[in-house]
Amino acid sequence: MAATSRVAELASTIQVESANIEEHLLSQGLKAPSWDLDTPPQIPLLTYAAQASQNAILEAMDELKALILGPIPSLINKATDAVWWFKAYMVGEFTNFTIAQWFARHPSYISV
Repeated sequence: MAATSRVAELASTIQVESANIEEHLLSQGLKAPSWDLDTPPQIPLLTYAAQASQNAILEAMDELKALILGPIPSLINKATDAVWWFKAYMVGEFTNFTIAQWFARHPSYISV
């Protein structure tokens, strides 16, 4: 019997852990995650098992994305994400400031 590929293992993990989260939510009388307007803005995962399932899904998704993209595009994608988050934080907090102006006002973030 052929060994299961890592991609298939990750897909299976996502499927199994997603079912665990939906089962937990239904047992608490909550809806399954969706984009409906009446869906809470955050999934209320109350138990350790549900939180572990959520973490397993997110880790599997991250690894699956990296495997599907390949080594170089995956690294470029991570770098782009980091720059995007940095810009989003800066723009969200300091709309009219440039990065240089922000660092001039916060010298403790500059390491020499």
